[in-house]
Amino acid sequence: MEYFYQAIVEHSPNGMVLLNQEGQVVFINPAATSLLGLKAAAVIGKKMDGLVAFHHPKDGGIYELTELPYAKTLVTGANFKDVTMGLKIGQNPERWLSVSSDLLLKENEEIPQVLITITDVTAHVQGVLNSQTREKHLHSVISAMDDILFEIAPSGKILNGWTNLPEKLFFPLEQMTEKSVYGLFPEDLADQFRSTIQKSFRTNTTCEMEYQAPFTSHEGTWYKLKTRPISASHENLLVNISDITEAKRAKEQLKAMDIRWKFVLENADLLLCDWDLTKHSVSISGSLAKQLDLHTTEITIDQIKNRIHPDDLDTFNYVLTKCLNGDDKLYTQDYRIQRSDGSYTWLHAKSVVTGYESDGKPDRILCIGSDMTGWMNILEEVRISEEKFNQAFQYSGIGKALVDIHGRFMNVNQTLCKILGYPSEILENLTFQQITHPDDISTDLTYLAELVKGNIDSYNMEKRYLHKQGHFIWCSLTVSMVQNADKQPAFFVSQIEDISQIKRQLEILEHQTSELDLANNRLENNLRQLEEFDQIVAHNLKGPASNIAMLLQQMENCEDTEEKEQYLQYLSQSSDHLLQILQDLTQVLDVRKATVLEFELCYFKDILQDIIGSLSNKGYDFDKVKISTDFQLTGIQYVKTYLQSIFYNLVSNSLKYIRPQVDCQIHLQAYECGSYIKLIFRDNGKGIDMTKEGLHLFKFKTTFKQNDRPGVGLFLTRYQIEKFGGNIVVESQLGEGTVFTIVFEKNKLHKPQA
Repeated sequence: MEYFYQAIVEHSPNGMVLLNQEGQVVFINPAATSLLGLKAAAVIGKKMDGLVAFHHPKDGGIYELTELPYAKTLVTGANFKDVTMGLKIGQNPERWLSVSSDLLLKENEEIPQVLITITDVTAHVQGVLNSQTREKHLHSVISAMDDILFEIAPSGKILNGWTNLPEKLFFPLEQMTEKSVYGLFPEDLADQFRSTIQKSFRTNTTCEMEYQAPFTSHEGTWYKLKTRPISASHENLLVNISDITEAKRAKEQLKAMDIRWKFVLENADLLLCDWDLTKHSVSISGSLAKQLDLHTTEITIDQIKNRIHPDDLDTFNYVLTKCLNGDDKLYTQDYRIQRSDGSYTWLHAKSVVTGYESDGKPDRILCIGSDMTGWMNILEEVRISEEKFNQAFQYSGIGKALVDIHGRFMNVNQTLCKILGYPSEILENLTFQQITHPDDISTDLTYLAELVKGNIDSYNMEKRYLHKQGHFIWCSLTVSMVQNADKQPAFFVSQIEDISQIKRQLEILEHQTSELDLANNRLENNLRQLEEFDQIVAHNLKGPASNIAMLLQQMENCEDTEEKEQYLQYLSQSSDHLLQILQDLTQVLDVRKATVLEFELCYFKDILQDIIGSLSNKGYDFDKVKISTDFQLTGIQYVKTYLQSIFYNLVSNSLKYIRPQVDCQIHLQAYECGSYIKLIFRDNGKGIDMTKEGLHLFKFKTTFKQNDRPGVGLFLTRYQIEKFGGNIVVESQLGEGTVFTIVFEKNKLHKPQA
């Protein structure tokens, strides 16, 4: 019996798949492998959801695992019947399957299995989908109609009705259904409906009629009614009612327009020529006869030819020959025709064949012309004006160009080509943006935008153009705009002058002025330094020299040996002090006199390290001093001995004036600030009373005490900084510390100040 059942399953037309509780395929029959596009050997032991992907029939989306019937059966134990699912196999069309799942549980076993039954329902589903599609298309077509549709029985009863425009109905649709169309309207209109509808029933053809709305609610509205049998096997009529009010109105307007056109044609100044070839006569309008000073409207073609200007006769004959040969093309020509006083009138004429004989030969030619003498005179004035413009444009001593709204050179003169070095054929394929210096393009475009907006009438600017040889030249640019008839920008007129030579002369003048200013500043600085030096000599040398003279005088009058030795000791001290002052003055003079100095890249960290070592050798304990740095620059080009001296004097100055019981902190900074370099020395020492010492801080000062020379180091520091155009300033508060700021100008670091 088991073999019998197996044979039934194997040969069943329905697909059958047996799954275990893990969703794995235990058995699959040939029908299932065919329907699912699988091979039996490749699916046994595999999970069903990993083998095929089923689609929803509505939106085509993929079924999730939890939505699959056999998965639900495994989880809930419930059976599912005839679930329609889509399946796409390779490039084949969509296949639609009916899937059922049943829970199987053998006797004395607790392990469930699920039997999936699969049936191909593609034909049925596709038929339903096609029907739905046709219904949607039909609905779309009907929804787009603005007509009124009725289904009417032979008795005149309205069976169904439909419209997108219910406002066009005389009565609500529900009030008209199941009523006779003849009873809804006045008797005379009902009789017209009856006649048309019955004729359509009787002849089984389409009939139509036009009528005007009989009710005040739709007064003035015209309708067209069409009746047509629904089908040969259907006894009812389809009645289509459309609003033709606009068409009727257009027809009336066309009729009125035709009347007006005839009136205009008869009374306008159009020049009409109607040539009847069978009669060999030409009828002309009264306006043309007046133009030609003729006393008749009946003339011959030769009379017209005799009036044509000799230069235009060939054109006239060409058109005439074409028409005589039967060419029905509309020909347009301009020619001059002579008046009786000898002057010429310009005519703009259109000629066409309007009639033919039975053998196809033309028998009538119509020519309609208009007097364009005034227009031709204007064109001549424009031509002369353009000629004048072209002369002024091409032979101007200033570079000129016509530029379109996108910046392309439309036309350029030879002067501009000479200025920029480009041939005209190359320049007219470029835009001004392509040959403008990058630093000038933004300004140029900003002005151009203001010109287009109408905020300015023109603009002038100096800008640099790229010469063909690769260098930039300075030019003065003046731009104005030409508008079209709609007041929109048509093109720009640019006038360009080469000002490179002027620019070079101005640069030379500015450089000379700058050099003169520098020389004046150097002179003022030298005078100030000379005055200071004069004061130094007068003040600092006078004291020690006077002391020596006084001590010598005292020694001459002194007889006590011990007292003389004391005076000799004083003399030695004064002499040493005088020598120290002379040594300091010599150092200052060395700084002033130095003209040939060797610049090199001085690294701030290396110089600071050297200074710390030098000061350590002189007894300063740097274990108690915290020195921090913020060097955003590694160094500068400078005279190394000068920069070492500057570091030495400023760092040693901070070490000399440490506050008791306070850890000494010195902070050094170096950074760029625009065209300047700043070097800052900051400490937390005793500080300086700027109200007393501020004015004399950088001056040469000495006392009689040995090794106590406040101000000498700062004086030298100032000289070494000012030597190269630098500057030093100080900020300080008593008890808080001091900040020295040195400012160097980058462009002066390589130019020693004499």
